[in-house]
Amino acid sequence: MKFLRDRLFLANSLNHLGVDILNAQKTMILTFMVGILGIGNTEIGLYSTVMQVVAALMQPLFGLLTDRKQTYWLAPFGLLWMVTFYAIGAYLASWWTIWLLIIGSLGSAMFHPVGTERATTSARRLTVAGVTTASATFFLFGQLGFSIGPILGGQLLDSFGLLGIWGLCLLALPAIGFSFYQNYKFRNLHAADVADASGAQKQERLHKDDIFVKGRWVLAAFAILIILRTMPAHIGMVFLPKLMADQGMSAGWQGFIAAFFMGGAAVGGVLGGMLADRVGYRTALLWTMSVAVPFIWLYPVMSGIWLPITIFIAGATVGASHPMLVVMAQSLFPKSMAMASGLVLGFIFAGGSLGGAIGGYFADVYDLAWVMQQFVWGLVIAIVLVWVVVKTQSENG
Repeated sequence: MKFLRDRLFLANSLNHLGVDILNAQKTMILTFMVGILGIGNTEIGLYSTVMQVVAALMQPLFGLLTDRKQTYWLAPFGLLWMVTFYAIGAYLASWWTIWLLIIGSLGSAMFHPVGTERATTSARRLTVAGVTTASATFFLFGQLGFSIGPILGGQLLDSFGLLGIWGLCLLALPAIGFSFYQNYKFRNLHAADVADASGAQKQERLHKDDIFVKGRWVLAAFAILIILRTMPAHIGMVFLPKLMADQGMSAGWQGFIAAFFMGGAAVGGVLGGMLADRVGYRTALLWTMSVAVPFIWLYPVMSGIWLPITIFIAGATVGASHPMLVVMAQSLFPKSMAMASGLVLGFIFAGGSLGGAIGGYFADVYDLAWVMQQFVWGLVIAIVLVWVVVKTQSENG
């Protein structure tokens, strides 16, 4: 993996780690504040949804801005933005905290389209085979952030209350500095230039006609596929801490158990990217999403040693499709990859936010574990859509 030795790729990947360590604190903080503010499942789902929607709506705009103005400094600035508002919110420990977390979500929107484009462009610049593997490795850092974030946040919340979040903010500062320097150093490296300079074989790997069937309806079907696939993935991120809290677990244990889901997603993302580079997107998506179905259904009702095992496998199998969907979307706009990244990540965030809102509402009416199980049917429909919109040819032709 030659791209791991590239400083621009590494800088944005470490930036990704910091962003998603903080993103992972949202539901931990909301669960922690149940006792302070007296909020329930509906409010947890609603506030989480607002944070996701803010990020989802703004990502394509930040991506388009980067494609037109080359504002690559938005990647490290996004993490700095999050650090600032999370630190202030943790200090206030009131209703203002929720509003500041919502404003802080703009930092995630700033980073993701720019960081994704920078990582993919720096990998393609090195003329390495397997762009999906490079993308998956970039997302691995984010998934690791979501994985270790609940563990770190849970322990800090147990020990220091909300002020413990300051420790995570301080840890992010070196990554911000490194990322600012590298993105400034490579400010003249543009996705369009790399696409023009790439050979014919490289162009084929990201050509939409080799991935999607033809038809104007394909974009809409692909967007629905993304949303339905994302809902069961996001519902675990939002409500696993609450599910564990309902079982009497401390914040530290909540974070430990939740980490298995995102840890699985981290491993699954890399393996899914490697699989897609070998057998093509259609086969890789069908296999990983189909295997995810039984484990997404089982993990909310598991206990004992089977709980972390099923959570890990559920996270790995549903998370495997994430880098594939991003690179597939980039193939639609090969010379505007920041905008394309923002669009697909926006749909992923929107799908997650919709799942959080729906899940939160029904979890106050029905059993939370049962509600979490029902999102598997969206994944089943997404599998059918893969059959419809994705070609059978492998990515390598």
